Amino acid sequence: MGEEIKDTKDFQLRTDSGSMPIRLRSDEKGFTIAGHRNAGIPQQKEAIFEQFKRASETDSWKDMTIHIDFPTYSPRRERVGWLRAAYLATFAKLGYGYILRPQLDIVREQIKRQSDELLPVFTFWQPGSPSREREMGLIVEPADMSSIHVRFGQVRVFLPTGDSEDDIYQRLERIGSTDSVPIKGKTLGWPEGPEFLMDFWRGQK
Repeated sequence: MGEEIKDTKDFQLRTDSGSMPIRLRSDEKGFTIAGHRNAGIPQQKEAIFEQFKRASETDSWKDMTIHIDFPTYSPRRERVGWLRAAYLATFAKLGYGYILRPQLDIVREQIKRQSDELLPVFTFWQPGSPSREREMGLIVEPADMSSIHVRFGQVRVFLPTGDSEDDIYQRLERIGSTDSVPIKGKTLGWPEGPEFLMDFWRGQK
């Protein structure tokens, strides 16, 4: 099968009667398959259930062919997933005052269009970092690296601050790696929930 399925994962099941999304889980006892309650085309799901019912009541299961389509891994879609996670974490920390800045338009568009390369570089890997560590900070030096830095274990994601005309993504594409660039900044702290700090700061003015 190409991989060990330890936890429940999403797949597509196909028979002669149609196709439907399923959840598949494996353990020491074997495989467990369950259909998604609110996903898929109802008519096809009903036809597949009826086919399984007939197979269990007769010998037709001997001639029954079942296909399970495994999702294709996409490094690009994975990186965009990290970008989305960083976007949401930063929104929880800073609020609408940050997230609605026009510099974030390209980030939102990249999240919507996962397979398109609108931003060639926005993540870097940091091997050796504990996978459970979370970190958020503001990079202030050098000036053209001004950005929000979000780290999920070994994954580092950069978001624009909106305070500078410099395009952080063009800069990241040029340098290729942040290891050779000494950067300075300050820690923002990981959000414990919706903090919306910038919105509260505005309200206090």
